Amino acid sequence: MARNLMKIGKAFCRELGQTIDIQEAGISYFDQTKPRKKYSFYCSSPECAGLPKKVEILGVNYHRVPIDTEGREASKLAETDSDDDPIVAPYFRTKTGHNHTDDCQWTIDHEAEQEYIAEAESAQDRKRRRQRVAKDALIEESSFLLQENETQPVETAQPSGDDFFNDTKRRQRINQVKAKLLRPKRSPYFSALVSSYMKVLEHKLFDEPLKIIGIGETTWGKFFYPIGWYTSDNQSTHIFSGNVSITTLPYQFDWSDGDMPNAVILKFYDQVTVGETMANPSYMITRKMVSANPGAYVLMEAVQSALTDENYKKYLKLYFYGRIDAEPKKGNDSDDPVLVLNVKPLRPDTIELRRIDADR
Repeated sequence: MARNLMKIGKAFCRELGQTIDIQEAGISYFDQTKPRKKYSFYCSSPECAGLPKKVEILGVNYHRVPIDTEGREASKLAETDSDDDPIVAPYFRTKTGHNHTDDCQWTIDHEAEQEYIAEAESAQDRKRRRQRVAKDALIEESSFLLQENETQPVETAQPSGDDFFNDTKRRQRINQVKAKLLRPKRSPYFSALVSSYMKVLEHKLFDEPLKIIGIGETTWGKFFYPIGWYTSDNQSTHIFSGNVSITTLPYQFDWSDGDMPNAVILKFYDQVTVGETMANPSYMITRKMVSANPGAYVLMEAVQSALTDENYKKYLKLYFYGRIDAEPKKGNDSDDPVLVLNVKPLRPDTIELRRIDADR
């Protein structure tokens, strides 16, 4: 079995002393003070934890600002030791030369996926099942709108904790994983939803279903709006996206001391029309906002990279869930005030900045 091809959902982080998923690894990494240090991981399955030689796991791209993949063609994961390709969404993989036990949770998952594909009744169904279990499979259901204290979707028919790992009936364990594959793929992370969106082909945007807990059934094309589509007829809340230029306060901020600017203004390149108003919407990220929200440091990291790294363009792709409000310009008391368009994200964790390569 090609153990290095197995998907690994969680790994034990030595530095944090706990088992985490790859999104949590990224949040924790960017929440460090500079200079940040990358983490090291072991397999989280108790069967592997008991081996004389620990099974080492690599975290790929959790420490990088991701690239926006124009065209949304599904990325292919390179089976190498390199983690220099941030086009690919973050993931765990087994370090070369390390082998999991036959009863490892991730081994069981891999075997169940192969059986799930092989048991398809037709070539078309086999193709669909293969897509479901692929590394770049689409999220079909997201709970990113829920706060931490709200009820998350409950997984059923899947043992947890010691009950799962102590189950000696291998066939039963594989069947339980296969049953889970029949249910929608879920994620509570906004960043994961954006990464998944990039893999939806243009002609499939309005065909691929998407369920958002708290909203209901929709499609990728109805939920993701390029900023230029925004008109007075569709001012409801969506995920909007577009390229943004960057201004720091104070201007010409010096990043060399490791500090953050007081604020960063992100202004969309594309003009948006609301009623008779046409303007470039903007959004301000303040130092206070970043300091008060663990994980928001990745936003400032993307801004810094775009301004200081020659491999970046001087703008980024911004995704946010919220709305755009037409409001009078501050200090304008005329009867016919000048309106400005302000971006109103739901929360800082529903904002995602993506790198754009300089050679694109």
